[in-house]
Amino acid sequence: MSAVQVICRVEEEEEEIILAYEDIETIVLDTGYDNLLNFLNVWKSYDTMAEFLSRDKYISVRGTIVNGSEAEEFLQTETDIDGICIEWIDISKGMHHDFTHMYLKSRPNDIRKIYPFLKKHLDLLIFGEKSLKTLRQSVGCQIIYHGGWETWLGFIPEKDDQLLFDLSDQKRMVTAAILRIKERFEQELRNLHARRIATKTLAKNNLKDATKLFVLPGDHSSILTAFNCAVESIDLVSKFNVILLTFRFGEKSVQPVFLPIGDRTAVKDITVHVGCNITSNDFDLFWCRQGLLDIVGTRGTLTTAFSFIECANFQSNLDGRKMDVSAVVRSISRNADMRFVQLYSDLPQIYPNSRMHPVSGSIVMLRGLSNELT
Repeated sequence: MSAVQVICRVEEEEEEIILAYEDIETIVLDTGYDNLLNFLNVWKSYDTMAEFLSRDKYISVRGTIVNGSEAEEFLQTETDIDGICIEWIDISKGMHHDFTHMYLKSRPNDIRKIYPFLKKHLDLLIFGEKSLKTLRQSVGCQIIYHGGWETWLGFIPEKDDQLLFDLSDQKRMVTAAILRIKERFEQELRNLHARRIATKTLAKNNLKDATKLFVLPGDHSSILTAFNCAVESIDLVSKFNVILLTFRFGEKSVQPVFLPIGDRTAVKDITVHVGCNITSNDFDLFWCRQGLLDIVGTRGTLTTAFSFIECANFQSNLDGRKMDVSAVVRSISRNADMRFVQLYSDLPQIYPNSRMHPVSGSIVMLRGLSNELT
């Protein structure tokens, strides 16, 4: 395991702390105890919280490496699935999803940037310098939402395109493209009606306006086939490619996630966002800046955590170059390409039951001092 910054969480009086730790000989406990005393001594030198927070003196913390036996004794790990993104070749064959509504909206508020959920999915190495800049401003619209899954229609630049398009240019072009898709989609729906296909669904909708479509069970494939035909049959945006994505993020599921996939050959790519939470009943854990520098290289972004220079969070680079993380980090993903890495510590105030000051309260929690720290 990489080096982590360790700061003790203590809930006893100072004298009891000393007695509790004097018979225990581990590097990780020694490190946490030293950080605790260092913080406590600085805290005691001020009379009020205001004086403490406005001080000029910096509180330093010490890092350590947690070895195997200490990790087994003091640390707990839990993995989760925080997000999944599916890119379709043919959504009509690939998606197996009982959605009830489909949308094709082209109002300004409906056309939104899609780079935030593309940046961790696409292989950015294939894009040139200018096309990557254009990709960061790419836009699209949501066409389906059901059961936590979002499906989006987007437009991304060709990988070797040498032209630059800003956000306003792309919104204008994509808005016009969606209107053309909508018109052709309406014609395809009328063709279905003429062939007596999906008649129950079509009877409930205005076939002259496909802005919003109500879809009945059993008709999903027919409706999506008509949509696919509309997308493929017209010239949309020069120098751009259509991308169809279905995804869900931010759930931190510890249970298996069942994918809405019917035909796997209709899937172009799948990315899974996997998290590993490292916790301890004895410590608050932070990533040590020096320890991270040993394993993540120089291309990513290191940011200071909790205002401690020695503590850091990390995000791998998104500039179109290869990640230079070490083999130790790459070995985490053995059966798939690793495209993005984050290492960070949660802020205490994000938890609703947190009573402590977001920085000082997470480091030292002595009885009699807790109330002053909140």
